Amino acid sequence: MDAKKIRMRNELEEIMHLAESAVTPISGVTVVDAKWIFQGGRRTLEITIHRPAARVSLDDCEQVSRLLEKALDEADPPVVDGAYLLEVQSPGLERELKTEREFAAFIGEKVEVKTREQHESLGWSFVGRLAGRDRTTITIEQPQPLVIPAKGKKKRPDVVPPVASPETVTLKVEQVAKVKLHPQFQ
Repeated sequence: MDAKKIRMRNELEEIMHLAESAVTPISGVTVVDAKWIFQGGRRTLEITIHRPAARVSLDDCEQVSRLLEKALDEADPPVVDGAYLLEVQSPGLERELKTEREFAAFIGEKVEVKTREQHESLGWSFVGRLAGRDRTTITIEQPQPLVIPAKGKKKRPDVVPPVASPETVTLKVEQVAKVKLHPQFQ
């Protein structure tokens, strides 16, 4: 890894630390991710926040933005050099979970799992509640198979009523192709 990538990774780790400290006064909000986006010579620091069991509001994003901006401005020595735009956002309806931090933040949330191998009772894709993840396994509670509609029909997959699905399924990380949040409309 070259020196620039190492410096950027260390910078993002420090930003995450500052962001976590900045959101402490905001009850129930956690920082999920921080990353740099480069577009047309412009740098944007994108911070993703989450509020378990509730939606992230525009007020949450504004409050985190103000608190984090202040923390970044007051950091000595400075954490970020040069000009950048700060954006604070919610995780989105169908965010793919990739990092340990993301899996930890979304424990208890409904997720959609796509596997590399067909599971005997759940097929290739299913939904359920994320119960846990460690370095080698992912555990899903109340899994239910998904039916992907034919092209030209509904855009969202339908959940098939459970037919002797296990209460909990634990998969090896290498068996899982993708885990993403499963949108729930209220």
